[in-house]
Amino acid sequence: MVRFQLKTVAILVTTGALFACATAPKERSTVYESAADVTNRAPSSMSLPGDGKGGAIDEVALRTKADYHFTIAESLSLEGESAKAIEEYKLTLVYDPASAQVRLRLAAEYVKAGLVSEAVEQCKLALESDPKHEDARLLLGGLYSAMRMYDDAIAQYREVQKRNPENYEAPLFIGAIQAEQKKYADAIATFTKLSKNADAPNRHTAFYYIGRVKLEESETLKGAAQTKNQKDAEAAFKQASAIKPSYQEAVLALGNLYESTGRKPQTVTLYQNYQEKNGPSANVAEELARLYIEQKDYAKAYEQFAIMEASDKTDVNVKAKMAFILIEQQRYPEAVTRLEEVLALEPSSDKIRFYLGAVFEETKDFDQAIESFKQIPVGSSYFK
Repeated sequence: MVRFQLKTVAILVTTGALFACATAPKERSTVYESAADVTNRAPSSMSLPGDGKGGAIDEVALRTKADYHFTIAESLSLEGESAKAIEEYKLTLVYDPASAQVRLRLAAEYVKAGLVSEAVEQCKLALESDPKHEDARLLLGGLYSAMRMYDDAIAQYREVQKRNPENYEAPLFIGAIQAEQKKYADAIATFTKLSKNADAPNRHTAFYYIGRVKLEESETLKGAAQTKNQKDAEAAFKQASAIKPSYQEAVLALGNLYESTGRKPQTVTLYQNYQEKNGPSANVAEELARLYIEQKDYAKAYEQFAIMEASDKTDVNVKAKMAFILIEQQRYPEAVTRLEEVLALEPSSDKIRFYLGAVFEETKDFDQAIESFKQIPVGSSYFK
């Protein structure tokens, strides 16, 4: 029974995430709850306090206090203490209520806390203080977009373009919204215009999004029209890579296109070339490892998992897959080390404990095997 289990461990390497790891990146929700207590919001306006004799408090003193609270807020923000940072930014505004920059930082902290309504209010107040504040307007547009208030978002981005025709972010955001609205022709036109601007620093991104939109549109087409869109997407991804060879999003998109159209060998070659020319990439390594596993080339897959591990030492899923490859290759001592590393990060995993016991049994270390098996609780699916 144990030998059968060990011979099937390769399957586990191909089944995606093994653990809901706390360190795994999380998607940011586009649905937010607004804070009900409006007293937590920064005042929209306030006059400077007096000194008790009818005169204004010395501006230097006000500036010093504002700088003090702002510095603390910045530090708390870097430490991930959003709630405390919010309070310090609000105290900063007591002494510098007209600061658009402080309001923008406060809005950013509200976003981190999921308080989008409060963030929107602070962006608006920042723009009241400084209508030319580009970052505040871009953030406001992004918040409207997250709330699916697409017309309002586009209006903000258009205003950015009106005030600064050289801004290259706004058209990207506009095109992304048009694609989200399934307005494919409009999105392509927006991205194409940006792609023709040789001075645009994100020109490669424009080509990438042309490819993305073409692919999404191809799903609504059939026959020759679908094939044409796929070819156009392929050309766009290649152009993005030609402009910026290190731009991995375009390479990954091109690889997925190759794979979906039955060209897996080209996908492998594409990713290999990227790694050779641009150095290790965890995202590319993840795709390459999957493809190598499908080819049962476990040695090469292990090399790619090693790249991923170097990128995130706490990823238990990667460590577990490396352990299963070592088991498949009958490199049992190394497998034990790997499995114990996983257990150190995920001590409640009955699956890992079971395979650790199985490896000990395979190496005739029966005492250690029994010790591992004994720690599997009766209620576990691995107990039987």
